[in-house]
Amino acid sequence: MLARTYLLFAFLLAVPAWSQVEPEAEGGPTPVDDTQMMTPPPVSGIPYANAAASDEAPNVLSARVSANAAYIKNVVQTQTAPPAPPASPVNDDTFSLYPTFTFARSTLRQQAIATYSPSFVFYQHTTALDTINHGASLTYQDRLSPHVTFNAEDFFYRTSDVFDQSSVFSGGGVSGSSQTSATTIIAPFAQQLTNLAHAFFSYQFARDGMIGGGGSDQVVDFPAPSSSAGLTNSNTGLANSNETGAWAFYNRRISRTQYMGFSYQWTRTAAQATSQQQATGQRRDTQINSLLPFYSFYFTKTASVSISGGAQHVSVTSPDSPGLPASNSWLPEADVSVGYQGKRGNLAASYSRTITSGQGLLGAFNTNAASLAGGWNLFRTWIASLSLSYASTSNATPQISTFAGGNTVSGQASITHTFRESLIVRAGYERLHQDYPVTTIVSAIPDTSQVYGTITYQFSKPLGK
Repeated sequence: MLARTYLLFAFLLAVPAWSQVEPEAEGGPTPVDDTQMMTPPPVSGIPYANAAASDEAPNVLSARVSANAAYIKNVVQTQTAPPAPPASPVNDDTFSLYPTFTFARSTLRQQAIATYSPSFVFYQHTTALDTINHGASLTYQDRLSPHVTFNAEDFFYRTSDVFDQSSVFSGGGVSGSSQTSATTIIAPFAQQLTNLAHAFFSYQFARDGMIGGGGSDQVVDFPAPSSSAGLTNSNTGLANSNETGAWAFYNRRISRTQYMGFSYQWTRTAAQATSQQQATGQRRDTQINSLLPFYSFYFTKTASVSISGGAQHVSVTSPDSPGLPASNSWLPEADVSVGYQGKRGNLAASYSRTITSGQGLLGAFNTNAASLAGGWNLFRTWIASLSLSYASTSNATPQISTFAGGNTVSGQASITHTFRESLIVRAGYERLHQDYPVTTIVSAIPDTSQVYGTITYQFSKPLGK
């Protein structure tokens, strides 16, 4: 994963000056005239915009340093060795430093943004949790020709604190498709590596006709013993996973504001349990094939609503337990999403009923997930933001797995004030609640929250045209 990230950084830094691509509500390039089609959220796979529209596209090299102070409820105090019971959660104060470096280059046709942000986290009492985390992201957009576009993204997180680099609270965005699995189970203070790579292209072969496709790869790994509750990677109840996917779509414009079509999606998830919780096998391979018609309506170029639904064929096998039967079934899927991006703010919401696998869970699960995220420029120097998410899972293959599932609820609210272009102050509240009784590392800390304040100093250097 790191080798791929370094190569992508090298590629982006080597690209000559690029031009502005004005982002729209769906994350792709805005058509320059009415002959060019939009790429609806159900097939683009790109999250809705999570910031108000900017008058100017980034074309800078920038850096900022943030100092954060927080009060966290329910932190596990000490590390104990199994079979000793987990330590009792305590409240604690933390202090963090977050330097962030961003390289952004754009012109009329292309845009590239690379960001790297390490974080240094210090606990006042639970010093065993002191850590250095890392986060990096790469996004690239290119209109190769008037009728062909290409988009690529890569996100990497190494974190041991759900309030630090986790995409749950760091503005990971609301998606209008099921190409990326919803976040289901979260280990609040366990070390975790996550890498998501995503790319797609579209080709407009006629005034009102488009085809395209793409692929993705997501790795979720719990590589080392957790310093919380004395839970090692052999008894957390979580599973490492690698999810690979591909899709193709047909997109038809039926009027200036309406699009419809269908997509075919395939995913394969290899999940390896990190505990002895599953008495009937430690590995599950899940393949999902989906055929999903969709409909999208655009109120404006940056505001839309989309609906998709269809059938999924789910196949689950246990490679290390040949005596277990394979599970094959047909199940329904439905997705609804809405997104808006304006000069004063942004809003996105989604609901999905689908089959998910991986991301800490072993096997296939019926998942109902809902997300809401938005921000508003209250005044010229004040911005308020809010996000909520919910995911409920139930076992889709009870004949080969006894894990029942559970639910996750998270939310955050913050307000930001800019004193000047280089000095920003933010205050906020974040909360996480989970109910997974048989997953030790989660049941030990079902609820946790933090109140925080952050001061950021930033500066930038224009790169020219």
